[in-house]
Amino acid sequence: VAAAERVTLNTLVQAAWAIVLSRHAGEEDVVFGALRAGRKIPVEGADAMVGMFINTVPVRVQAAADEEIGPWLRRLREQWIAMREFEHAPLMKIQQCSGVAPGQPLFETILSYQEPAWDAVLNGLGGRWATRRFDIRAQPNTPLALEVLAGVELTVKFIFDRARYHGEAVPRLMGQFRVVLDALAAGAGTRVGELPLLTAGEQHEILVTWNR
Repeated sequence: VAAAERVTLNTLVQAAWAIVLSRHAGEEDVVFGALRAGRKIPVEGADAMVGMFINTVPVRVQAAADEEIGPWLRRLREQWIAMREFEHAPLMKIQQCSGVAPGQPLFETILSYQEPAWDAVLNGLGGRWATRRFDIRAQPNTPLALEVLAGVELTVKFIFDRARYHGEAVPRLMGQFRVVLDALAAGAGTRVGELPLLTAGEQHEILVTWNR
């Protein structure tokens, strides 16, 4: 589907998360943070340099219900490409230029997408590396972060602040994120507002359990 729409899998992942945020916020205009590799600098050999180049930038998505999915996805991709010129801008500076009041965060969720997955690259070195297992212990400074690793299958990890999210809140978000991703992958619907959000269990809860 990504290839057919001339976008990347990262675009589909960002689009799905934007839909989840939009539906929960009741707003068509949402913002979340996203990690950029920071390797698109005009320096020869930047891709092979050792060190941390990553930076977190705000991604603003307008998800109007009547917008056609294909053109919407391509616009998200074009926006992501256009951000390359500014991907090293400090978040504090972006905050100052945003018009958002000081002390109020630009976003409270972060999405990190990696392709190929870093552990797959290490396993691919072969030899003793091939059988080793790796894990990254992350401690984001936002209440909710998504780590998405692309490979043979898509792996998604939710990292959350237990003081902000209780009970079934995060499992529900995980289920809804998958529903939207599945719908995008299946080409379900032609407009943004037609994409489903609720899992089969939630639909049964609303239509059957609560309907009594």
